Amino acid sequence: MKLATIDLNRLSYNLNNIKKMLPNKTIIAVIKADAYGHGLIEIAKHMEKNGISFFGVANICEAIKLRDSGVTSNILIFGHTPIEKLEYILKYDLIQTIYSVEYANIFPIKDNKFRVHIKLDTGMNRLGFKVHKQLLNNKTFNEVVRLYNDERFKIEGIFSHFSSIEDEKFTKEQFEKYSNFVTKLENININVGIKHISNSYSVIKYPQYILDGIRIGLLWTGVINEDKFNLKPILSLTSKIVHINNLKKDE
Repeated sequence: MKLATIDLNRLSYNLNNIKKMLPNKTIIAVIKADAYGHGLIEIAKHMEKNGISFFGVANICEAIKLRDSGVTSNILIFGHTPIEKLEYILKYDLIQTIYSVEYANIFPIKDNKFRVHIKLDTGMNRLGFKVHKQLLNNKTFNEVVRLYNDERFKIEGIFSHFSSIEDEKFTKEQFEKYSNFVTKLENININVGIKHISNSYSVIKYPQYILDGIRIGLLWTGVINEDKFNLKPILSLTSKIVHINNLKKDE
C-alpha cells in the first residue's frame, strides 16, 4: 500500500522563503490539476493562511471548486471558458484569460465588467495574441489596444509564457517581444495592469526577466532543489514491506 503524505509545514516554509527572496512581487500560485496532485482545496486554503492571495487554475471548474470551498483570493483562469459558462466568471468574481479577438467577441455586454488578463503568444504557440518582432502597423497590437478600450472588460494584467527555458537565446527573444509590446502600450498611456512572464524555472534561471508578478508551481511544491531558495519537497511517498523473498546465488 502506497501512501502520499503532504507536509503543510514544509509548504509554509517554502512560501516564506519564496516571499523573502522575491519581495514586493505579486505571487500567482499555480494550483491547476488538483494542485499538481497535492489537493486543490487543502493547498489553496493553507496558502491563503500564509499570505498568498492570487491563484492560477486551468479551467473554470477548478475556479468554482475553490470559490465553493470558501477561497476568496484572486483566481486567474488560464484556459478557455465556453460561452455557456461565461456568466460564472461574473458570479464567482473570477479573472479570465483573453487570448484572441475571436474569443473576446463571444463575451456579452453585462452590468458588470469581466475581469480579464491578456495573454500574448511570444513563441509558446499555444494560446495568445501572436506577437512578432516588428510592431509597426502590427495587427495584434491594434487588436489589444481595442480590448483595453472595450467597455465589456476590466483588464487587470497582461502576460506571456516562456516555452524553452533551456534555450537562453530564444527565451531572451520571447522576453524582448513581450517587453517591446507592453512598452508600446504604456507609451500611449494604457495602464496594462500586472505584467507577468516568469514561471518557476525562469524565476531561478532568469531573475532579470521578473516583472510585477511571478507564476509559481514547481517552486511551492519544492520539487526544484535550488540553493538560493532552499526549498523542501512537500510530498513524500511511503509504503510497507509485505514480503521479503530470500534467494540463493544464481536462483
